[in-house]
Amino acid sequence: MQESTKKAYDWKNAGYPLPLITSRKKLEDAEELMASVSDLSKENPDALDGNRIGELAADINFAGSRHWTFQWQIIVGAIISVLILNWCSRDKQEDIAKQEAVVATVEAWQPNDTTIAMSDFKSTGGMYVSKFISVCFESPNKYKALLLERVGREYYGAEGSAAEYEKYMNRATSDEDREKYRQRMEKAKAEWPDKKVELAAEYDRVSKLKFEDIKKLALEDANKKLTGHKSSKGRMEFWFWFLIICTPLYIFACRPYGYSMNKYSTEAKALNSLQRIGLWLSGGLVAVAGALQFTTIVTKWSNGTTTKSDDGMGPAIAAAKVALIVAAVLVFCFTCCFIMAYATIVGLIRNYNWVQIFSAAKNRLDKKSN
Repeated sequence: MQESTKKAYDWKNAGYPLPLITSRKKLEDAEELMASVSDLSKENPDALDGNRIGELAADINFAGSRHWTFQWQIIVGAIISVLILNWCSRDKQEDIAKQEAVVATVEAWQPNDTTIAMSDFKSTGGMYVSKFISVCFESPNKYKALLLERVGREYYGAEGSAAEYEKYMNRATSDEDREKYRQRMEKAKAEWPDKKVELAAEYDRVSKLKFEDIKKLALEDANKKLTGHKSSKGRMEFWFWFLIICTPLYIFACRPYGYSMNKYSTEAKALNSLQRIGLWLSGGLVAVAGALQFTTIVTKWSNGTTTKSDDGMGPAIAAAKVALIVAAVLVFCFTCCFIMAYATIVGLIRNYNWVQIFSAAKNRLDKKSN
């Protein structure tokens, strides 16, 4: 037996096992085996099973070649995400401009203050809606009123919490719930004397704040909101440019050798499963949106005529449809962007020998300079 054909005979005697090629080294070993098989086939064409030789050759060809693995669905999701981020960024710029105007308004305040009694904030029943939130930056007295309102509402909320828990206790249908609300009621009663003193003192402190103090607090509040808008816009711009740059890199990165695909086949299946789940969730949300129907009420009058009207739920159903479709788009985009980012990063690391690439580039530059 010649040395060049020994591997081929060993392969045959082992039952023609196909090697799992998961690295460059294993690819080289498989190529050596193929060379041995070729030598033996030249000596004796009938010595080996031709079908198994073909399978070995196909595996080696697959493992030694690069393959495009990017997916158009991922690219479409990234493009949609870029469009959404661009729209949101422009909208956030409008928020920044509005908040900058608010800051300028506060900076231009002139002394103008007032005193409000805490009893003005005692609710007479129903849901309390603040009348100061939307106008608090218009003047120092309105901003101060908002600060006083927060303390006043907390004061009267703490004062009436024991009575509220007592109502819940009396309405409870189980001993467990009655005991739970009883304990909360007792706790609220025990804490009220200290809270009463604390909140009354806080209300008195805010009432005595001077114009300069109010203006300082308002500027801190307004600038905090402005900073939040700018940070939000900055994050949107980051992801906008990240996806712009990442999209072509994703295509470039998704060109692994076959042996790398063999090595990371489990990971690829997991990413494919994640993509399917994302698409399933997105499609499910769209399906639910499509299933929501407007209820039409047909009224037939005594004169034989009929009129049609909805049951009053039309606006709510329309809003729900829009919300579900938006959620479906966001799920789809998030899934695509996550997979793109991950595939790009690991693909650039695994699929290219950057040391060799930079070394070759350096050698070319050195030759040109010489």
